[in-house]
Amino acid sequence: MTGKKLSSASKKRSSSNSKTAKNMLGGNYFLYKSHLKNIGWTDYSSLGFPTGTTGQAIRLEALRFTSNAFIDNFRAQAHVQDKGWLSWVGYGDVIGTIGEEKRLEAIRIDIPANYARNVRYRVHVENIGWMEYRGNNEIAGTVGRSLRIEAFEIHMDIL
Repeated sequence: MTGKKLSSASKKRSSSNSKTAKNMLGGNYFLYKSHLKNIGWTDYSSLGFPTGTTGQAIRLEALRFTSNAFIDNFRAQAHVQDKGWLSWVGYGDVIGTIGEEKRLEAIRIDIPANYARNVRYRVHVENIGWMEYRGNNEIAGTVGRSLRIEAFEIHMDIL
C-alpha cells in the first residue's frame, strides 16, 4: 500500500468494525467498505460504523455493499467528479470509480422495503463534516460544489 497510512485510531476502528462484522454471522447482516485515495479498499464496516476517514483530507472514491443474502432490487448511484451522476448499479457492484482518481461527491441508495426499513445514511464531506442523515433513495453529499466525500455510514432495520 502506498501513500498516506491510516492513523492508529482509524486502524483500531477498522479492525474493531471487521471483528463486529465477523461476529454477526448468526443473523442477517449488511456490510460496506470504501475505496480511498492512495489507500485502496478498507475492511468491511457493519451497520452504524463509518467507513473512510475524517480529519485526514482523504477522498472516498467508491463504495461496495455486501450481505448474507442477495438483495433483489437493490440499487445505488454515485455522483463523481467530472462525470456527474453515473448509471444506477446493483447489489455487489462498485458505486463510484476505481483507478480514475476521481472523488465521490454524492450518493443515492435504494434498498427495497422487503429487505429493510428505516434506512438512513450520511456522509462526511470536506469543509462541512458529517451531514444530516438522508432516507432511502435520497441524495447524501453535495452536487455542483466540487467537495469530496471522506466517510460514509448507514443504519437500517433489517427484516
